[in-house]
Amino acid sequence: SDDKQINYPVYLGLGNHDINPVIDEKEKLEGRQRMWNYVEERHKGQNAPVPVGNFDTFSRNYSWDWNNLHLIQTHLFAGATSDYQPSSLNWLGNDLRKNASNGCPVVIIQHYGFDTWALKWWSDKERKDLFTLLKKYNVVAIFAGHSHYAENLEWEGIPVFQINNAWPEIGNGNNDGNGSFAVVR
Repeated sequence: SDDKQINYPVYLGLGNHDINPVIDEKEKLEGRQRMWNYVEERHKGQNAPVPVGNFDTFSRNYSWDWNNLHLIQTHLFAGATSDYQPSSLNWLGNDLRKNASNGCPVVIIQHYGFDTWALKWWSDKERKDLFTLLKKYNVVAIFAGHSHYAENLEWEGIPVFQINNAWPEIGNGNNDGNGSFAVVR
């Protein structure tokens, strides 16, 4: 019923367990494709449940605007090429030129963060390539979530908001406590 629905648009972002599920190879490929299909069904095209302004068919990254704020979902991170995902740096560069050259604030949403543990999941070169692209624009925040705990830090002068899991994993792997979410204004 409608009273049990979230009455806000939900924008999907996939992490490493979504893109690279740890199961046998056939199911792994099927699971990955199922998740990519879900992102496409949710956001691609004007008739999607939550349509976005720019959807990259290859990386499934997307962007949208809320008033003067430009938001970009890059899943693992822009430039990720693991697990059959093509780099989206060119797409991101084109999106920023088209939608943020006017100096509007930009928010990047990605899975991998900038804490000590998360840095092991992507290289210095990958981070440098990303910053080379982002430094030309008014990036006001990056939201990440890979490390399973909340933390605020800064990367290259950009505020980074590390968001915890949305569900608890007590007694199941990470033992990282109760889940949480963030409300941003």
